[in-house]
Amino acid sequence: MLTRLTSDLIPAFTQACAHERVFGSRIITALRTYGPEDARALFWLLLKDDSPAAALYLAVAVPYGIWVSRYYFRRVAYIC
Repeated sequence: MLTRLTSDLIPAFTQACAHERVFGSRIITALRTYGPEDARALFWLLLKDDSPAAALYLAVAVPYGIWVSRYYFRRVAYIC
């Protein structure tokens, strides 16, 4: 079951991040930076049989940046 991260699920979220060295440490750093309630970052925890299976993180600025770059590059005329 995929659930939005709350303060009481942070230990399970940390346990899910422990399985992945590089990305897990990045997610934990983002969690410490933004916190579970900040609107600039979204955190989810995947629970399988009531045990943490995966931790998910999405920075809200990333989809916005992709949209801006697509908008820009579709409207620019390139002269080679």
